[in-house]
Amino acid sequence: MKKLFLFISLLLGGFIFANAQQATPTPNPSEETRRIVRQNQEINRRFEAMRNGGNRNPNLVRQISRQNIEPLYRKTTDKELKLLAPNQIDVEKFAEFCGSRTSASQN
Repeated sequence: MKKLFLFISLLLGGFIFANAQQATPTPNPSEETRRIVRQNQEINRRFEAMRNGGNRNPNLVRQISRQNIEPLYRKTTDKELKLLAPNQIDVEKFAEFCGSRTSASQN
């Protein structure tokens, strides 16, 4: 009787285990591919908008920025260079550290 009960339980367990292994239906690959492509396009669009500060024409923004920034840059004058030059005492004190600069400035 024990052997019969064990055989039936094994048979029933095997049947349940085999039926539980059925694959779940997958969506149509073409639909899934289109969904992924749309999702990637949306991500790229958002990234471009963030990179351009929300502006649709990044070249115009660069041009305007350049027009506003370029006048700020100019060549320094001799007077400004003299103000920025190191003190002669410091030059002599750190001559060993600055090696080639000192010899070039002495010439």
